[in-house]
Amino acid sequence: MSLIAFFDTEVSTTSKQLCDIGCILSDESGFHKNQPYDFEKFIGKADFICGHNIFAHDLVYLQKYFGKAEWGTDKAIDTLLFSPLLFPKLPYHKLLKDDKLQTEERNNPLNDAKKARDLFFDEMAAFQKLDDEFKEILYLLLAEQKEFKNFFRYINYTGSVSREQLPTIISNRFRDKICRETDLGSFIHTSPVALAYTMAFSIATIVFPSPRPGY
Repeated sequence: MSLIAFFDTEVSTTSKQLCDIGCILSDESGFHKNQPYDFEKFIGKADFICGHNIFAHDLVYLQKYFGKAEWGTDKAIDTLLFSPLLFPKLPYHKLLKDDKLQTEERNNPLNDAKKARDLFFDEMAAFQKLDDEFKEILYLLLAEQKEFKNFFRYINYTGSVSREQLPTIISNRFRDKICRETDLGSFIHTSPVALAYTMAFSIATIVFPSPRPGY
């Protein structure tokens, strides 16, 4: 199985500089110190990196630190982006900081990395429970998006129908919820992520389980 590194960073609210990094590999080896180059070396053997809100937060600061605009994006998986798709009843939940004894205590990125790991495997399980047709729809909409493609790579999901069939599949699946005059082809081309989220919310009470307590 591919090796995946789950990580989290802490950034100073005043200086906007990295002040701590935590990471745990899927082989259970761990890292916890504010040494970005040591962190880069630690995750060097990982096939994927994963965290919560990393595209909008963690990767931004690491890319700035390393001076590489696309650092990490080629193998990044963001659990926050998949949460609304796979747990649409609780789409905006955040990782709890329940390991903190005092509210003013600095967050522990290693513990948050472990929580991201647990959430990721919950998301994998939730995806596998989807019916085959909706799996195909999500794959065809999202597999070419950099924020989503590595999830499908990790679980080795490729789908079995062509993208050209997608408008027909969606029209048939959501015929009672989509206006007949809707230009699905345009939405698929220009707003595939928004369309995926919209469909996930529309069937939330029918398909999806809730995540484990604590998320």
